[in-house]
Amino acid sequence: YAFKASAFSMRFSKRPKRCLILVTALFVGLFYVLRTHRKSTSVVYSNTKIYILTATYPRLVQRAELTRLCNTLRNVKNIHWIVCEDSESKTNLTATLLERCGVPYTHLFAETPSFARQMPSVPYWTHPRGVAQRNRGLQWLREVLVQGHDKAVLYIADDDNTYSLDLFEEMRSTRRASTWPVGLSGELPWEGCVTLPENRSHISSMWVAHNPQRPFPIDMAGFAVNVNLVLEHPTAALDYNLPRGMQESHFLLGLGLKHWSELEPKADGCQKILVWHTRTADPVLASWRRLQAQGILAPPIQDPV
Repeated sequence: YAFKASAFSMRFSKRPKRCLILVTALFVGLFYVLRTHRKSTSVVYSNTKIYILTATYPRLVQRAELTRLCNTLRNVKNIHWIVCEDSESKTNLTATLLERCGVPYTHLFAETPSFARQMPSVPYWTHPRGVAQRNRGLQWLREVLVQGHDKAVLYIADDDNTYSLDLFEEMRSTRRASTWPVGLSGELPWEGCVTLPENRSHISSMWVAHNPQRPFPIDMAGFAVNVNLVLEHPTAALDYNLPRGMQESHFLLGLGLKHWSELEPKADGCQKILVWHTRTADPVLASWRRLQAQGILAPPIQDPV
């Protein structure tokens, strides 16, 4: 009986070990499958090109702003930078900067019509800026890309905002239109999409102070769209004759979208700030003007400011 009991206990003691080995093997297999799937998904989306459309205009800080944005985009793979300047022709300043930047680019120009030009004494937010330039960029996309053939996403990026590199990888998987919060926007620390803890894949509300009844109460920096939407809707564009804050809604409605709840939440379910609506302060040049008035000129320098 002692022998039988000992044999039984040995068989019984082996079962937990076998179960442990089986469970470990299952976890290792599951980890491998998930890792492989994640890698394959990453590879699929890494093949998606991002077209970054930037409107720019002449000012003292223009070169500094474009240089900073260039240095950001240098670190992003598989992009094409569309830069359209507010001018009657391409300027040497922008052309030289883009050539030196090292990022694949297209250089365009479109002059803002006289009726839409902003007076120096008027606050910057009273008039929409970059409408003609962004529309020219949209026109270029429709001339160059083929619907259903080019796998790409469009993002409209101001030259003075601040961008995390993670933002571009987030938007790369946009199926139709995606969104995320924007820092320092709308007179709030941040504004944009909100999701609930139990479902981070669906937008439950929008956190915004100005006109929350808009179909899409978001900043231009807070969304990206699949290029196929732009090609499918050839008349979707921006418009000077719109109330303040309606450019984004007008454009997205023109792409066939109806409501902010259709947008795909990015940035960990709208939990992270990956872009900030920043503005460079106007430089103080009182000494320069005083010296000019005295007939004292600055020494010649090869580079523009």
